[in-house]
Amino acid sequence: MDYLKHKESLIVFTHRSKELLLDLNGSLAWKIDPERVRKCKYIVCARNTNHGLADLDVPHSSAFLIGKVSGVSSALNLPRDNDRWMVKFDEYVKLKNLQKQLIISPPMNFEPEISPVGIASKKITIKIFDTLQPNTTYAFNFGESIADNNEGNVFPYYKYVFSTGNYIDSLSVSGIVLDALNKEVDDRVAVLLYEVDSNFYDSIVYKQKPKYVAVTDSVSSFKLENIKKGSYLLTALKEENPDYTFQQAKNFGVKAQIAITKGCNNHCSFCVVPFTRGVEVSREPEHIIAEAQQLVAAGTREICLLGQNVNSYKANGTDFVELLRRLDELEKLERLRFISPHPKDFHAELADAFVTLPSLCEQMHLPLQSGSDRILRRMRRWYTMGTFYEKVALLRDRLPQATLSTDLIVGFPGETEEEFEMTMEAVRNVRFDLIYSFKYSARPGTRAAEYPEHLAENVKSERLKRLLETQEKIVREKNKALNGSLQEVLIEGKHHRKENTATGRTRGYHSVSIKDCRTKAGELLPVRITGANPNSLIAEALSTSPGSG
Repeated sequence: MDYLKHKESLIVFTHRSKELLLDLNGSLAWKIDPERVRKCKYIVCARNTNHGLADLDVPHSSAFLIGKVSGVSSALNLPRDNDRWMVKFDEYVKLKNLQKQLIISPPMNFEPEISPVGIASKKITIKIFDTLQPNTTYAFNFGESIADNNEGNVFPYYKYVFSTGNYIDSLSVSGIVLDALNKEVDDRVAVLLYEVDSNFYDSIVYKQKPKYVAVTDSVSSFKLENIKKGSYLLTALKEENPDYTFQQAKNFGVKAQIAITKGCNNHCSFCVVPFTRGVEVSREPEHIIAEAQQLVAAGTREICLLGQNVNSYKANGTDFVELLRRLDELEKLERLRFISPHPKDFHAELADAFVTLPSLCEQMHLPLQSGSDRILRRMRRWYTMGTFYEKVALLRDRLPQATLSTDLIVGFPGETEEEFEMTMEAVRNVRFDLIYSFKYSARPGTRAAEYPEHLAENVKSERLKRLLETQEKIVREKNKALNGSLQEVLIEGKHHRKENTATGRTRGYHSVSIKDCRTKAGELLPVRITGANPNSLIAEALSTSPGSG
């Protein structure tokens, strides 16, 4: 292990080679397994420099002059709850490839909203969703994302530096990054500096975000600036997703999931998500499209979009339906799904998308939670059974064959027998293809945990049993009605118990077993349904797909 010491007490830990990392397995500074080494294949050659206090004067470019940052009174002692400021220019500029260029040190848990994107403006607004850390210097480096609108001249590496304390940290580290195997340069490598303190242990490097971040340029050089005095671990990663956390090499499969939002703004009385994950933040659509392209190129045939309230997605002028349209245009993406939407954001335009977008599967999850309007209000769900029925009709009027699943909670505090029967009535009326049902369980810190009239466990268990029995009868009837129908199945693999049997799912998300079938995973296979089990269908193949054995 190389130790580079600096008179200002900046200590950098780095490594020379893959082999050395393996030899040092189990050491104080590193606990490396082979998979990590394959991912972290870079040699970091670093030197320490100290340039004194950061120059906060705004530089002048031949193309345009950057004005002062407004919305803050000073670059020092910035309030930790300050949520927005503005950068003003003396002529019109455009932001280009911001998602690939912007580097924030220290990284934030929630990606800031920076606007406008794609249109000319004399100002850039930055909205922050994080609570800033105390006595911390932050640097926003825009890379080469800012360009003059008239001539297209790039203002390179414009950076705004501010602090929540009364000084700007001034140490810096610079160097080059080389591929450890072939000793070649590689640009856009993330160089990460992790603070080694009493809370540090090796695995944190790959699970938590670093303290400081830089990205190498075309000649593989980097510079980390505005670093406070301390001890650090320096490493470099070439990441698939620019979130500055270690990503295990993905096992690209037939199906994949992409998270498009974090957090939630709904504050249902039974749910802890808004407290644990914060406000709802949507990923930039370019990030999502890029990840989907990579998955499809690697062989993924079906993608499911994830979010606590997935259909409220909106980022950079792209709403959820527009995001679906852009994903639908990806070549070789056969199927597209999403979970979990909220009824309040399900509207006619989204219902129309099920008809107009070929990849969007005829299946939807629409959480109900309770059939009682009073209980829904106590849950803070803010819709009624009447409006829920209207949402169901939006989908089924356009797509009668669509399958529909839901979430239900039984035994919510204060739920009467009559109100539980309302839930049973809703299940019988809608005839869901699948339900995810749960007995209410109090979550500390939630509003519902403080409600009176919590029901006994035996009451909740008995109600859940009746609900499941009713739903089982409905599923048997609906599966029986599918007997003899023609379906398209995406083959997921071999049956885990039955020989010469493949398994997969229909576009409606029915699980299907196909006898005497050796079709490879990832192939689309036309089948005829010949029977049904309680939770799956049985089918025979109508043809074999290319590459079948």
